Amino acid sequence: GERMQVAWNYGINLVLNIVWSGVYFGLRNPLLGFIVLVLLFISTIMIIKLTWKIDKKAGWLLIPYLLWIIFAGLLNYLTIPGI
Repeated sequence: GERMQVAWNYGINLVLNIVWSGVYFGLRNPLLGFIVLVLLFISTIMIIKLTWKIDKKAGWLLIPYLLWIIFAGLLNYLTIPGI
């Protein structure tokens, strides 16, 4: 059901967080890192939408996390060579 969808999305989100760190810091590839952050942003939006259906307070508590991802995305974007 909905709770299983939330759990899967949290898992995807966790993997994307780990992948981003590896791509950005390990491979030193800001462009690929930015692409991963876009996927992380989409994943977080999905988590918020799914969580909102179950518990609105929990949905609201994810908004600072989304804002942090947007901020990280901006910083990541500014480090892409040639931009």
